[in-house]
Amino acid sequence: MAGWSQALGGFDATQHLITNHMVDVTGDSAVCTAAFQATHRLANPFGAPLWTLGGDYRFDLARSGDGWRITGVVMTATWADGNKDLATLAAEAGSR
Repeated sequence: MAGWSQALGGFDATQHLITNHMVDVTGDSAVCTAAFQATHRLANPFGAPLWTLGGDYRFDLARSGDGWRITGVVMTATWADGNKDLATLAAEAGSR
């Protein structure tokens, strides 16, 4: 989580859309899969300011005394469009 927070914090703005949630429950555990599209914006002097990617998420879930909790996340990007170098620039900006 700390790595994602640092990298995403370096963008000027982001929008993450998650849809088509499918949940498979087995006792006190579950797996949720969903489709996503994430758009990232970062003004920079060397290229386009947008990078969008899409794909699938897998969330591993566990029931606790306080309700359901996410215990694991896997993001699988299957397509991208725009300036992929923004991820590196944002990570550098987020580490400052």
